[in-house]
Amino acid sequence: MKKVRCQEINNGLLAFSPPQLVNSTCCRFPPSTGGKAGVSLRGRRGSAASAAFKEYRKSMENQAEHLPESHSNLFTKNFYQTKKSFKRGIGHARNIEEAEMFVEINQHISELRPIRISRLGEGKDLSDPKDVANLQKKRDRGVTAYHIYEFEFGGDTWVIKTEIYKNRSEAVYALYKKE
Repeated sequence: MKKVRCQEINNGLLAFSPPQLVNSTCCRFPPSTGGKAGVSLRGRRGSAASAAFKEYRKSMENQAEHLPESHSNLFTKNFYQTKKSFKRGIGHARNIEEAEMFVEINQHISELRPIRISRLGEGKDLSDPKDVANLQKKRDRGVTAYHIYEFEFGGDTWVIKTEIYKNRSEAVYALYKKE
């Protein structure tokens, strides 16, 4: 592993492949966080870190499985993930830790604790044409609502959001650590 300063990582000055992360000399946080707690490896658009993170997410999409499963703890009782829904979900990952959790969560669906239902469009500015167009795309593909769950993993609490398709099944849409 190459030793670098966190500032180089955070400023997107280094080109490295996330699976071959660097060993930071100045931070006590694990490399999966970019040397700082909660630091995104997305970087600025067009930066080396951003490109490396996109490539890493893309490599994880190959691990996506077609998973139709029944789980009594889910609001709809049906978990249904396709390669396309996995790709859509992992696109919301802000750092490597979240991207890795998209793969890990599939083995822990039965451990999710229901929190609440979020209706489609909740929190959106319906006077903004961009938000309205985004909601229409979701309606067109059959999304009716979102369900929010919590999950304990590795001593941390994760918030898991699932998209509900035609009120019949759900797939992981976004996840992040609860602060």
